[in-house]
Amino acid sequence: MMKVFILAIVIAFICMVLKHVKPEYALLCQLCGVVVLVFYLLSSIENVVSSLRDLISQSGIDSSFLEILLKALCFSVLTDIASSLCRDSGNNTLANTVDLAGKTVIVILALPILRKLAEAAIGFIK
Repeated sequence: MMKVFILAIVIAFICMVLKHVKPEYALLCQLCGVVVLVFYLLSSIENVVSSLRDLISQSGIDSSFLEILLKALCFSVLTDIASSLCRDSGNNTLANTVDLAGKTVIVILALPILRKLAEAAIGFIK
């Protein structure tokens, strides 16, 4: 993890220098830095997902819940990255729209879980 922090600081420094020298390249540098960091972190995330899959399969919980949770987590991270990039470029309105779109996607992803919860509640009432 220390490599990620050091790499992020180096990327931030490069972006800061670029912002003063060639401002049009600073956002591109930031985006490339984010892509590099995300790909670097994917190996760690893969181990966590594998552990979660094993835990879910042993507990007897429907594995579709884990899939929905992971998709929601991915959309949340992507939304945050896109929103931050929009804010850094001075597009606050676009950033707010990206935030709203991300929240909407997560709610849509959660609908199957809410449906199963409602079915379980109706089953308990009957």
